Amino acid sequence: MKTFIYSGTENGGQSGVGFILNKRVKDCILNREPVNDRILRIRLDLKHIKTTIVQCYAPTNEHDEEDKDQFYNALHDTMKKIPKHDNTLVMGDMNAKIGDDNNDIEAVMGKHSIGTINSNGERLIEFCLMNGLVLGNSIFPHKSIHKITWVSPDGVTKNRWITSV
Repeated sequence: MKTFIYSGTENGGQSGVGFILNKRVKDCILNREPVNDRILRIRLDLKHIKTTIVQCYAPTNEHDEEDKDQFYNALHDTMKKIPKHDNTLVMGDMNAKIGDDNNDIEAVMGKHSIGTINSNGERLIEFCLMNGLVLGNSIFPHKSIHKITWVSPDGVTKNRWITSV
């Protein structure tokens, strides 16, 4: 049996985040916090270590700066609540392009990404620097076909969206 934990609007719509958990993981939940319709945090007791997972849905690059500021402020506040010794995973749709230049940010980003950074990518990198996080899918090499996670309708523009840190 699966359990769905959700944070979002009740009337449907385009926002909201959630987790689908099997019984073994459900029984490990210490607490959960639905922060808003874009951020949900759960804390798990996994045998030898406590783990906090933050599920996110960041505003797109086209959203106004105030929406992006509100999202990252709420995400930062959520991170402050996580105990220091927990394993921490931030995941979801970060709507960010980090590009392929990791000069001066090797602590948070590998060299195996593509494209050019956008303003959401800059925000995400700053968030990672402030919170000691690493952009996981930029660390290891992948075939080019596996790096692309979005293709525009015209088939020309291809991006790799960052989905976990």
